[in-house]
Amino acid sequence: YTVKWRTIFRSDTLSSLTDADVETVCDLGLNAALDLRYADEREREPSRLLNHDQVQVLALGLAERPSVSFLDSFEPSADAAASARTYLTESYRNYPFLYAHAYREMFRRLADSERLVVHCTAGKDRAGTAAALFLTALGVPRETVFEDYLLTNHYWDGGGREKPGMDPATVASIFSAREEYLDAAFTAIEGRYG
Repeated sequence: YTVKWRTIFRSDTLSSLTDADVETVCDLGLNAALDLRYADEREREPSRLLNHDQVQVLALGLAERPSVSFLDSFEPSADAAASARTYLTESYRNYPFLYAHAYREMFRRLADSERLVVHCTAGKDRAGTAAALFLTALGVPRETVFEDYLLTNHYWDGGGREKPGMDPATVASIFSAREEYLDAAFTAIEGRYG
């Protein structure tokens, strides 16, 4: 299955772009950066594209977190990996509804032939859900949508956000794209809307 290339991009935070990176992003012909991060994330790591004359940055993330961040409140424990999976599965169940306004804006702009980068902090969870919804709307088979999402594990290095005391299973639960996470989003949508 093939979709039109170089129209929508998925990324992690855009706060650490170099000047050369900004030039590369602009050379992609992007019109907008849809920032799905929470307000505290945007304040802590501002986008390098803010006030750019070509790329409009849209702060579409929630003003406040819906719950305490697992990563920010991490304490080493024997069940940390399982707790992380539970936390992320529940987060994915809620993304389609909490971010409906952002995903709607993404679809509106793509329908207007804009070129976008959709991002959050990791590019895996909120932005990964956005990409999956977009591909699904285009009729891409679910299996291919999941394959695309799982490519995160090949291309993203975790961003150096691991906390001291994290065991490998917990790191994998937090910093890996997992089919069960994205499946939770689709199951929640189908449960509510059929």
